[in-house]
Amino acid sequence: MNDEADISEEKQEVFFILKCISLSAIFITNHWIFYFFAPGEEFTQAASLLVATIIIFIPVISEAKEHFHEGKFGMNELVLIAMAVCCAQYQYMEAAIIGIIMSLHEVIEHWTPSGSTSSLQNALKLHEKDVVRINLDKTETVKASQLKRDDIIQILPGEVFPVDGRVTEGQSTVDKSSITGESIPVDVGVGTQILAGTSNLSGLLTLKVSNAVNETVISHLDKIMTEAKESKSEIASLVDRISAPYAMCALAMCITVFFFTKNADQAIALLIVSFPDALVMAAPLAMVAALTNCARCGILLKTPQSLLRVSKCPSILMDKTGTLSQGDLTVKEIHSEQSNEQELINYSVALAKLSNHPVSTSIASLTATKTYNVINFKEEHGLGISATIDDKTVCIGRYKWIQKLDKNISLQLPSNLSMSVVAINGKFAGYFKLEDRLRNETRKVISLLLKDSYTKIKIISGDLISRVKTIAKELNVDFKGECLPSDKVDEIKTASKHSDVIFVGDGLNDAPAMAIADIGISMKGTGNELTTGNADIILLRNDLSCLPFLRELSVKTNAIIAQNIIFGVGFVILGIFLAATEVLSPAFAAIFHLLDAIFIVFNSARLMRVNLPE
Repeated sequence: MNDEADISEEKQEVFFILKCISLSAIFITNHWIFYFFAPGEEFTQAASLLVATIIIFIPVISEAKEHFHEGKFGMNELVLIAMAVCCAQYQYMEAAIIGIIMSLHEVIEHWTPSGSTSSLQNALKLHEKDVVRINLDKTETVKASQLKRDDIIQILPGEVFPVDGRVTEGQSTVDKSSITGESIPVDVGVGTQILAGTSNLSGLLTLKVSNAVNETVISHLDKIMTEAKESKSEIASLVDRISAPYAMCALAMCITVFFFTKNADQAIALLIVSFPDALVMAAPLAMVAALTNCARCGILLKTPQSLLRVSKCPSILMDKTGTLSQGDLTVKEIHSEQSNEQELINYSVALAKLSNHPVSTSIASLTATKTYNVINFKEEHGLGISATIDDKTVCIGRYKWIQKLDKNISLQLPSNLSMSVVAINGKFAGYFKLEDRLRNETRKVISLLLKDSYTKIKIISGDLISRVKTIAKELNVDFKGECLPSDKVDEIKTASKHSDVIFVGDGLNDAPAMAIADIGISMKGTGNELTTGNADIILLRNDLSCLPFLRELSVKTNAIIAQNIIFGVGFVILGIFLAATEVLSPAFAAIFHLLDAIFIVFNSARLMRVNLPE
């Protein structure tokens, strides 16, 4: 709410400056009209210029006054001095032009970041929306800002979801383009996670709130954009620290020039071109453009610095299931040691329903003919699940884990399928063979990433070594299979000794690895909270193509920030030279000073042209 109020106040300030610029320009135009068509009206001409100067003085004085209260001394104060000197010499035209041009510079500096977040600000107004909340079979209409986690609400066709939540009842088609960038509407039903800002197109849905208004993905995007606007490169931070002494030195230089040359115009021109505003704008404008592009493509960054670091991590370690593969496993073969295969399925389904692991989800989708009361449920991350069912201890998990329970077990592990083994009362009872196909985009994405010769990719997966080896060979990357969560952490620690590391994963067992990696990237932004909580970057659209996009955007963002800084320094040096040689008048010095801001705006805007691979 406070951020929204700050943005609104900032926009009001920008509109006020624009009004002053417009009014001042009108009176300058009036001066020239009388100059050409009524040359005898000298009083009207002079009065028009004086009024134009007074009007444009207002925003300049306002900014200078604000800086004075904050103990700052910078560009606005130098502009104020330059305009005052021009007025003292009765050069009202030059004073007005300097004021207008430098005020335009101020507008560009404030308006560009604010404009890029306008769509987010509109989305944040969802907190004002009326929502139907269900409370003990009764309905009540409340503001979305009053909703809390676990509240049950109804969303009608045509409405926009004001909060994040999970569908508990109903089916519909929704439009997620404003959040994830996916242009095609998708069908949703019970269990589907929905993000705030998504539009409900067809059916009535009942939703269980998972994140209140101030905790939604949209809210976080807004915070990141605000942080990006305030982000500074090291050089920009240095400029901030030395701005006051630098401004005093610039003023002293101009006074010295005037003392020796008696040329006030030359001194004023030097004063205007000497302050390096472009260096302060270099990083924030580029970061805002880059993060706006990320938001458009459904990529959420925890901090702006995460994006800059992506291109500096040559090692990429990736999980397999749900990351490189689709994660929607299909049971292809069932084997039971006993004659009653249906009983094995019944026990397995009852146990698997209590876990969100992709293997469990697949087994739980099988048809059971009997239900059981399940107690003492336990989930050993990276190993399997167990519980007491019908007074029997049932375990489902990886082969080596079950082998510790029944040492007599001996199975031929498949190379092209995953396998989950079942034990009942410590004895091998059967197994499920499951198929998990690679994502459609996986091969192309890996190929694009490996185009950079310094990039090294390694698959670290809890799946069978034979299965992981087959996929790694197909993708031409390194691998390690049958990894526990601790093994993934060890792999990342080892890789980190040689370079910075990116880890890409999606499951609960990926959370420790996600936390220790230099950059953690989580697939399925609506998935496990612990994993996404430890991630630096979250892919809301669950598309692996975002990885080469992030790498390219990171490289170009770093390059454009460097270009902005170099150009800003070069412009200051060139401006000082031109002013010192009397090539620039005060008015043209102001125009020259504006050009560097225009260059930085358009140069930074090029980051919006980086697109996802087709």
